[in-house]
Amino acid sequence: MRDSKIAKVARSLGHVQKMYRNLNDLVDQQGKTLQRVNDNVVESKMNSGATLKDMKKANKNEGTLKEKLASGDCSVLCLAIWFGIVVLMFYFDLQAPTRTHL
Repeated sequence: MRDSKIAKVARSLGHVQKMYRNLNDLVDQQGKTLQRVNDNVVESKMNSGATLKDMKKANKNEGTLKEKLASGDCSVLCLAIWFGIVVLMFYFDLQAPTRTHL
């Protein structure tokens, strides 16, 4: 009787030991996950800083339409004229009477 109780306690201790190992594995996995999250946060912060710097530089270099036209950059004006010509061509093409060939 006593031997069976000792064996039962030994099995219970084996189960407890297994649960502690499982718990240790889970804590280890969560620690690794938290480390990856921390690394990602640090990397995101560095990327955000670089992005902000690039955005400020781009904003400084962009200039307004008035400044571009004043400096001789007529690409926007040329594009507007081209678009106007295309619209007029389509308008006159739609206005022309259609002829049927027999």
